Order: sequence, then structure tokens, then C-alpha cells
Amino acid sequence: MKKTKNKIDPDIPLKEIDFTVFDLETTGFFPRIGDEVVSIGALKMNIEKMQFAEHFYEVVRPAKKIPREIFELTGLTSKDIDGGIEFPLAFKHFLEFSEDTLLVAHPASFDVPFLQEMVQRWGLPDYQPPFIDSYEVARWLYPQEKNGLDQLIQKFAVDKEARHHALNDANMTAKLFERLLYELMKEGIETYKDWELAKKHRRK
Repeated sequence: MKKTKNKIDPDIPLKEIDFTVFDLETTGFFPRIGDEVVSIGALKMNIEKMQFAEHFYEVVRPAKKIPREIFELTGLTSKDIDGGIEFPLAFKHFLEFSEDTLLVAHPASFDVPFLQEMVQRWGLPDYQPPFIDSYEVARWLYPQEKNGLDQLIQKFAVDKEARHHALNDANMTAKLFERLLYELMKEGIETYKDWELAKKHRRK
């Protein structure tokens, strides 16, 4: 498997960037002790081109038995899991889908390290993608508010879909992230480099 080619010009305006907004559903919170990915949902967006058309969704068949509560939470069925594919192939497909884009997740501080741990577990090439954490953006913009996905989709009146389905959550995050990008630009943050500098100085 080839290494990701994701390289982002730090001076490119945020409004011109091709983003891949993604979400993982997992068997738990701790991949280092054996939790696994059970689905990956993603879509591409570019706010200048007004594109939200390309979608990605894979069910991943884990090595271990899935707890009943995960079936209940995600809505996945045993038939879905049996028809899923192993992580290396699902990840390969995700790499192809997200190539030359900037990743976004809510929070990316969970999803990106989880993918990295799975990549390491399977002995795949090192994965160090550029990304923006939309939770971190929201926390920077609204430091006194709760910035979970549910609170933010209510704040911005994003149409709510069934939660804990990877593609649904990615879709809601993309709509939310579009709003957050406009709010960042109102604050004078125009480029990826601007954001990388701004996030080091949390507002009060």
C-alpha cells in the first residue's frame, strides 16, 4: 500500500481547499487495547465550488466479536458486518477517496489517532495526514460554549440525521464545518497557515 500523498499548501485559502470530512464508528474508545473500526463514512467538500457530492462509506469486519451495545448504537446488523471488508482494504479505499485533500473530523483528535493505531496494528505504511479538527475550531470560536456535534448542529440549525452512522455523522459535520469556515474567515483567518497559527492562541 502506498503512502498518502496528502500535501496541503499552507498558503492556500480555506475557501479553495478540497476537504474530506469523515467519521469512524468503532467498537470502543481505545484502539491500543484492541478496539476496532466498524465503519468509515466520508464526503468531499469545497465551499468555493459548492461541492458536497462525493460520498464514501465502508463497513469494516473486525477481528473480534462486536459488543451488543455497538450494534444498538450504530444500527449495524450482523449481516452488515458479515458483508464488510477487513480494515486494510477499507483503509486503502479511504486513502484513494481522500487523496490530495485535507481531512476534517469532529473531533479529529479521536478519529485520526484511531486510524493511525489501526494502520500500525496491521503493519501498513506510516499515516500522517494533514487535518483540521472541527471541534478545535468550534472551541476556538466559542470557548465558553459546549461544542459537541449535537450542540453545534442545533446551534447552526443543521438538519439532524440518525446519529452514530458514520456517513450521517460525516454529512452533518461537513454542513457544520462549512459554517465554521465562514466564521473563521470573518475573524481574518483566511488560509490553512492562518489557522495553524491561530489555534495556538486560545481565546477566552
